[in-house]
Formats: sequence, C-alpha cells, structure tokens
Amino acid sequence: MVKVIDQASSAPYAVGRAVALARRRAAGEALTSPTKRPTIRGPPLPRPQTRGVVRFLDSFSLLHHLYLATTTMAPSYVYKIFDEPPPSPLPETLPSTALDAQDGFIHLSTALQTPLTAKHFFGRCTTLWIAKLAVDALDGHIGRSTDPDSGINNGCPHLHGSGRRLGSGNIVGVVELQRPAEDDWTSVKALQSLED
Repeated sequence: MVKVIDQASSAPYAVGRAVALARRRAAGEALTSPTKRPTIRGPPLPRPQTRGVVRFLDSFSLLHHLYLATTTMAPSYVYKIFDEPPPSPLPETLPSTALDAQDGFIHLSTALQTPLTAKHFFGRCTTLWIAKLAVDALDGHIGRSTDPDSGINNGCPHLHGSGRRLGSGNIVGVVELQRPAEDDWTSVKALQSLED
C-alpha cells in the first residue's frame, strides 16, 4: 500500500516563507546576491513514508523470484525413448537398454528435447515408444549433460544411481508413435505436445 503524504502539514512553513519574502521586497532588500543565495530556515519538510512502498517492492521481488523458480524448475515429467516395444503390462523393473548399460546411467529427455533426441539418435526408426516418467517417482539423482553435435544445448537429463531403474513404479504411460518415412521426428505433432 502506498501512503500519500498530507501536504497541509507543510502549509504554515510555506505561508511564513512567502510573508518573509514579501516584507523583504517591500523594504527594498535584494532577494538574491550575486555571490550568495539567501538561506531560508524553517522546519524540515516531512519525509515521504516509504514503508508501504518497500513492502510492495519486497512482495513484488518475492513474487518475481517465485515466478522464475517455478518456470525454471525441473519438469514434472521426463521421457525415455525405446526403439522396441516395452513389455505389456510393464514389469516392476525394465531391463536396461544397451546404451544405458554401456554408459552406466539412464538416458532421458525433457518434453522439449524428446523430438530432437528422436531425430538425432533414432532417425532411422519409423516407430518409437515414448515412456512418460514421473520425476518424483525416480530414485537416484538426475544429472544433465550437453551434446553440441546433436543440437541439444540445455543438457539431457541422465538418471544416475537408480536402484529401481525404470518400470511400473515410475512410468506413467507409454505411447507408440509412427512417422512417415519422408519426415523426421521433429515434425510429429504428438512429440511436440508432450507434457513437462
């Protein structure tokens, strides 16, 4: 809340100053001197009350930081791309892919990265299975890396140290996607509308 200062409290000071200047004019005194300006003394002007403004700015700053935190926070979902259909129903633990076993962590993608990941690493496939994973249900920790050669600059999430790995406890759903042979995966609309 911004508080408006009542200017009436400084009115006596302004009237007194005007009267003093009128008397000096009537007496023929010079109101200014070439070397020194006259000093008019009086009560100090009231200082503006800024407590409300400061509180407002602090609240705005807090809201701004909360907005930035929520828009830059880790996503709620990440995605795992399979070039073969996972078993149905999903077991508690899926076997590791060859690449994940070789690298020692599970390769994942965010919603925005999944079309690029599919294009660069699964470009020869015309059918993919995309598993949606709840980040809160994953154990271990998610690290990020970048691969400038693939065009992914924000870093793909990698799940390290997962005891449970992937399975029915953290996979929310699996969707099968197909693309025409003449298109790449970035043109598949279902990949462009994945939930973060």
